[in-house]
Amino acid sequence: MSKGGRAALFVLLATVGNLVVTALLFAAILFAYSLTLGRFLQLGPFALFGAFVIAVVLSVLVYTAILKRLRRKYDLEKLIGFKK
Repeated sequence: MSKGGRAALFVLLATVGNLVVTALLFAAILFAYSLTLGRFLQLGPFALFGAFVIAVVLSVLVYTAILKRLRRKYDLEKLIGFKK
């Protein structure tokens, strides 16, 4: 596979992974909200927006941590073909 193909595959897999992590975090945050504050506060759309923002921020932090570990463990740039 060419360097461009490996890079495109990495970007595609990283994007799908990031979307999955974001969706899981969003669902977990809404579930936690429904068990705790949702019973007392009726925030509706504000809770959805807040859960989405928190999920996106947390997914970026998780993605960054995973990428750091992969770079350290497998020398990701060399594996993809950016470094010789």
